[in-house]
Amino acid sequence: NILKETASRGALAARYTVVRLNGTIAVLFEDWLQKSFPAQASKVLNQIAACHEGSLNDSQWHRRQKGSGSMAAMIAQMFKTALAKYYRERHLPPLDKSRFRRGGNLLLDL
Repeated sequence: NILKETASRGALAARYTVVRLNGTIAVLFEDWLQKSFPAQASKVLNQIAACHEGSLNDSQWHRRQKGSGSMAAMIAQMFKTALAKYYRERHLPPLDKSRFRRGGNLLLDL
């Protein structure tokens, strides 16, 4: 539904990342989850862990964004299907590099 809505409002592209809870973020999130949604907390944490080989965090490049395992594969397939349905024939315009200079920042004089 998120991709359907964003496409209807003119979005040209979409990407996703799987939730990962590194360091103290995991402690804070678990505490908030237990206090706010105690009945669902275990399920949510188990699903996050299922995407990161049993851990709430995965620091390996690329895998940390997309996850691994069957839950991550299911998320990827659902995303791919929604992109094909709602973002067909949509493309980002080419990057206009004319406002940048070599070795410098964006030119601010518009």
